[in-house]
Amino acid sequence: MTTIAEAPPVSAKANSPVEAPRPGPVLIDPPAAACDKHKHCQGWITSRDAGPAAHIKSGVILAVILLMFSGLSVRLVQIQVFQHAEWKHRSDIQSVEAQHPCAIRGTICDTSGLPLVLNEPHQTILADLRVLNDRDANSKLLAPILGMTPEAIYKMINRDDSRIVYLARNLDLERAEKIRALKIRGIGFEDTFVRTYPQSHLLSHLLGFAGMDGGQEGLEKSLDRVLRGTPGSLMFYHDAGRRLIALDGDLVAESAHPPHDGCAVTLTIDSRLQQCAEEQLAQVHDEFDPKSATLILMDPNTGAILALASTPDFDLNNPSGSPVENRRCRPLTDIYEPGSTFKTIFAAEALERNLWRRSEMIFCENGAWRLPQRTLHDSHALGLLSFDDVIAKSSNIGAAKICQRITFPEMYNIVRDFGFGSPSGVGFPGESRGMVRPREKWSHDSLYSVAMGHEIGVTPLQLITAYSAVINGGTLYRPKVVQRVANENGEDIYTLKPQPVRKLLSDNTSREMRNVLARVVLPGGTGTKAFLSEWQVGGKTGTTKKIDPVTHTYSSTLYIGSFCGFAPVDNPRLVCLVTVDEPRKGRGYYGGTVACPAAREMLRKGLTILNVPPRSADEQQKAIKLQASHVEH
Repeated sequence: MTTIAEAPPVSAKANSPVEAPRPGPVLIDPPAAACDKHKHCQGWITSRDAGPAAHIKSGVILAVILLMFSGLSVRLVQIQVFQHAEWKHRSDIQSVEAQHPCAIRGTICDTSGLPLVLNEPHQTILADLRVLNDRDANSKLLAPILGMTPEAIYKMINRDDSRIVYLARNLDLERAEKIRALKIRGIGFEDTFVRTYPQSHLLSHLLGFAGMDGGQEGLEKSLDRVLRGTPGSLMFYHDAGRRLIALDGDLVAESAHPPHDGCAVTLTIDSRLQQCAEEQLAQVHDEFDPKSATLILMDPNTGAILALASTPDFDLNNPSGSPVENRRCRPLTDIYEPGSTFKTIFAAEALERNLWRRSEMIFCENGAWRLPQRTLHDSHALGLLSFDDVIAKSSNIGAAKICQRITFPEMYNIVRDFGFGSPSGVGFPGESRGMVRPREKWSHDSLYSVAMGHEIGVTPLQLITAYSAVINGGTLYRPKVVQRVANENGEDIYTLKPQPVRKLLSDNTSREMRNVLARVVLPGGTGTKAFLSEWQVGGKTGTTKKIDPVTHTYSSTLYIGSFCGFAPVDNPRLVCLVTVDEPRKGRGYYGGTVACPAAREMLRKGLTILNVPPRSADEQQKAIKLQASHVEH
């Protein structure tokens, strides 16, 4: 018989509350029948009425569960609503790949449209190390195509410090297609372009060159911002193996944009004239074996540079194959004492300020003028000369006496007003500003030295720019080498316009100076080898001693010969400057000997190309007879 243990009775008092029995476990004996039916029922069992502790425990568990779900709900709302953009961005980083199609670098052409710089398509080969498998076997497949050893390639791709490894940059398309045909998973390709220079050496110093990081030297560097262009962007989804699986239209619309190619640049350079300039300097080297030589041809009425050459030159397609010294653009970077060519500047200012008249005579002391500070010498013993003949015969003493009527402050201001001591404004990297000492450092002797083109350093570009101002009517123009810049749609964003800096001389003074300089090329002048029968030529020769690098004094064997000429005299269309540094063989070192012939041929070629009408046949015959009467000595 089943017995049930009951709780003891509770006593009750009248008119007093009955104390409720404390709930507790009710123990029963399991019925035999139940135990036979339910074999797991053994011993005592606990009734369903387990008491308050069990309820509390259940409540806590339920509260924790509800709290967890509430926290998850809050977090989901936070992620889906408030942090949606951030988490989408994280997802995109992991599952969206970006490609950046490269922009094509802008071309550079001469004034006629002849390409001076081109872009040759290539491809860069890269490896994604997270995807690339069987690296040993793949190294052996790639080695013969890339021209590398399998061990070298395996070393490149067997690393864990980088995900993307570039195996070969700027590979030609033929070899790139052979690698593509291998279909190696994890090998990728990037479109690139290699800068090539079809004219090789032509205009090498001015053009400069570009590499993977953009322009390195010359115009390629100074114009890098407009030539470079802007790369594009393309977004796509990929799987774990980085295979393209889908394009998201919205994503592409929001973040993809095509590349913008670089601008096309047209120069003021004429390749025909540039070729002639380089040929003339090659002849100068053959005849005189100088250390270096430069030539600039300019339009004096606009400041446009039509040709600019320097020797030695270098191959633009292999710049590393030449010494750095050969890559320097000497017409813009090198300074030298201009010597007698500088006499033109003060002669022009003396006429402009009415300090001298062309009819006045100047005694040149028979070749030696003793001053308290020093003795000035001429290369020849010269006596009484007219103002014109002081320039034509290049008398140092006569030039110094012309400057005696100009004050020190005026001389200094003249030098600076003509652009010396300041960059020309052409915008070329590494251009020198020249050397003009501060006014307070000029001594009394400086008046005579600067008058002869000493104690001052100029670049060839500065000098020819100043000469242009003397002969073009008196206006100093900023020199320019860029004629036009057009965007990828062919729309002009820049066109050359003459940029006057300041008015220096009157039209009358400029005309007078052209006639003075014409005397230099006539019989008795120092520039007779610049004579042309077709057009009347004017100019000024210069011969200056260099500083000996050992003694730091003027050398008796190292010279720079130069000539700055223009034509036609009555209406100048071209001005040309030739400098020859340290001629080491041939007949002499004077500017009239080493520089005049090259300038003459450049003027002839340029005036012919520009279709400038020559003198009549009768005038040419008269000029030839007059010139033939001169006997050189």
